[in-house]
Amino acid sequence: MLKQEKRALSNDTVYNYLQAAEDALLISRVKRYDIKGKALLRGSEKVYVTDIGLREALLGTNASRVDLVLENLVFNELRRRGYAVHVGKMGSREIDFVAEREGERLYIQVAYLLELESTREREFSAFNGIPDGFPRLVVSADTAHWSRDGCRHWNIIDFLLADAWWEGEGGTVAERLANEGRSGWQGRCGFGHEKGPLAEAFLKVVVGGGLEPSARGFSVRCSTN
Repeated sequence: MLKQEKRALSNDTVYNYLQAAEDALLISRVKRYDIKGKALLRGSEKVYVTDIGLREALLGTNASRVDLVLENLVFNELRRRGYAVHVGKMGSREIDFVAEREGERLYIQVAYLLELESTREREFSAFNGIPDGFPRLVVSADTAHWSRDGCRHWNIIDFLLADAWWEGEGGTVAERLANEGRSGWQGRCGFGHEKGPLAEAFLKVVVGGGLEPSARGFSVRCSTN
C-alpha cells in the first residue's frame, strides 16, 4: 500500500507504531526462542492481535485465513491461562508456540485442517529433535483423532474448553454432545449442528457474524436425533 502511494516509512517509525499499539493492548509481540540454544533471538518477532474482531473490522472478513485466526486464538488462550509464550526455532524449523508456566512447558503447533497426510507430517514432524520430554500438542479444526508419535492432537473447541491439555483423554466435544442427546457434528470442519451452541459460537468468533456458515465457504451437513 505504501509503495503504491510512493510513501516511505522507516524501520524506526514502524517499531514506534508497533510499540504504541502494544502499549494500548491492541497487539502482542512475541519473540522467537532458540530451543536448543535456550536463548531468545533478537529482532525476530511475530505479532498477534488481542481481539481477533479487530482483524475482521479492518479486513472485512476472517474467513479467508482461518489458519491465522486459529493460531491467534490459541495464543490468546495461552496468555489468558498465564503462560509466557514464545515462537520456537530449531535451525530452519519453527514451532508455533513454546509456552511456559511455573516450570511447565508445552510445544504447540496450530493448523486449520489435518486431513492431508502431507499436512499431518509437516505439523507433527516439527517436534522432531526437541531435546526434552515436555508435552507436544497439535491443535486444529478437525474432529477426527490424529494423535501420534507421543504428540496429542486437539480439536480447537476441545482445546479451549479443557481444564488441562496433557493429563488424561477427557473426551471430545462430539462425545459430550452425544451424551447430551445431540448430534450432527458432520460439517467438514465439525461445526455443522444448527443446535450446537459451541459450534455456532466458534463460527461467530472466527469468521464474524451476519452470514450463515455455508456462505463463508464451510461445507456443512446437519442431522438431528
